[in-house]
Amino acid sequence: MPTLIGEDIVWRLLNDRPLLVPGDGNAPWTLTRSEDFAVPFVALMGVKDAYFEDFHITGDAGFTWDAIYQQIAKSYGKSANIVHVSTDTIVAMAPDFAGPLLGDKAWTTLFDNSKVKKVAGDFSCETNLENILSGPLEWTKANSSVSNPSNPELEATVDRIIAAALKLGG
Repeated sequence: MPTLIGEDIVWRLLNDRPLLVPGDGNAPWTLTRSEDFAVPFVALMGVKDAYFEDFHITGDAGFTWDAIYQQIAKSYGKSANIVHVSTDTIVAMAPDFAGPLLGDKAWTTLFDNSKVKKVAGDFSCETNLENILSGPLEWTKANSSVSNPSNPELEATVDRIIAAALKLGG
């Protein structure tokens, strides 16, 4: 399954390649640190009102894709060269992106946490993007080899989409 975030983004940044962002880059997306998730998750354990209920646990803050990519770039001492391409165009050129984009990343993903807070108690999650990304980025820097793309075929597809968008003035 293709991804537009993770080690592939780091490889593109470190190799001064443009980053593909669906839409205009302004759709807010929720990022939740595991340590923030753990507090209400553990608080739900053994609570009768939680039995047979479904909960989602997320942060209350949203961050745009442009802000996320710029922060990732900043942590590597880079500036993100972002190329915006409509989700429909990306999916038309690379149908394998349909699931990840249309199922998750192309839309605003902010959630109402009132149900879990009612049962588990009030909680808060980190709202500073640099702090949210610091742990995963530290892990990536220490544990990942980004000397080569993890998926050369994916990179070729991303390059093809970006080239077509730039050719059209995107």
